[in-house]
Amino acid sequence: MATIDLGKIAFVNKGTYNNSTTYEKNDLVQFTDGGLLSTYLYIDSTAQSGQAPSSSGTAGSRWVYFAKGGAAGTDVGTTLTTQGDILYRDGSGLQRLPKGAAGEVLKINSGATAPEWGADEGGKVKQVVVASNTSGVTSSSHDMTQGSGTYAVGNIGAAHISVSFTPLSSSSKLIISASALQGTGGNGQGYAGIFVDNVCRGIVSANGYANDASGISLNAYYNNTNTNAKTIQFRTCGSWGGHQNTLGTRRAAGGSRATSYDGQYGNMQILEVE
Repeated sequence: MATIDLGKIAFVNKGTYNNSTTYEKNDLVQFTDGGLLSTYLYIDSTAQSGQAPSSSGTAGSRWVYFAKGGAAGTDVGTTLTTQGDILYRDGSGLQRLPKGAAGEVLKINSGATAPEWGADEGGKVKQVVVASNTSGVTSSSHDMTQGSGTYAVGNIGAAHISVSFTPLSSSSKLIISASALQGTGGNGQGYAGIFVDNVCRGIVSANGYANDASGISLNAYYNNTNTNAKTIQFRTCGSWGGHQNTLGTRRAAGGSRATSYDGQYGNMQILEVE
């Protein structure tokens, strides 16, 4: 019976190209040309040596690209060297970004040209602190009567809730809200305020009649410039005419009329945002 030579029926990887080796059809070699390390397939039916692959096409009748590679020295295997590395491309080629420290997140640098690791800033809301008064009422008889051209609210009143608050950012904003029942003596007008480091940042008033008043709530805004601890207080600031103004009850007549809800006589929330 006649024998028919079918030749190679599968690709054979011959490794790195050697100019003295004779190659046959369907041989594969790895060869660097034009700065690219690629795999070539020998397609000529005549076995030959001394015919190097070429990306310029001079040996295109014998070799074709089987797998075109990247620039020598910038492949993934030589660029990434340590567990946790990240690969990215800059203006010239592949680059390695070493892994960041614990708790850091991946960001884009200030020039918007490359990734980098940085602190997790936690988005717009940085922290929320909630505080309550659970001990009873707070009274002040400071005279808030406005006259003689003096209308500014100074460092006055008595703290119903006081919190030591440390900002997480030196450029954040504090949004503060507070509420409580309020009673005002002498058919007067009672005042309550929010103070940051003894400076009033928000104030509101409620009318009283025969020592009664109502619930009171207010909001304040503080433009933060550092991360120093700050004392934030919800205060009763007295009343018009110097009558007793009390937080924690709808009557002005002291602790015997304290009015709680779920054990609280007032509350305050502090929201830090970027």
